[in-house]
Amino acid sequence: MASIRINNIQPAGSSLFMDEESFLSELSNEEVGLAHGGFTIFALISLGVASAAFGYAVGRNDRKI
Repeated sequence: MASIRINNIQPAGSSLFMDEESFLSELSNEEVGLAHGGFTIFALISLGVASAAFGYAVGRNDRKI
């Protein structure tokens, strides 16, 4: 049976972070602090309202059957 061996595998785009001239080294501490990601309170509230509306619509349709 044939076998394939891969010795040097790296995630796509990893060279951007390994290079000496990385854009990350050019950011100041203030700029790094200004970068935000993930959930915000607005996103969590929007998600809650949307899921409640969806649950209400599904529950309402179940009663008609």
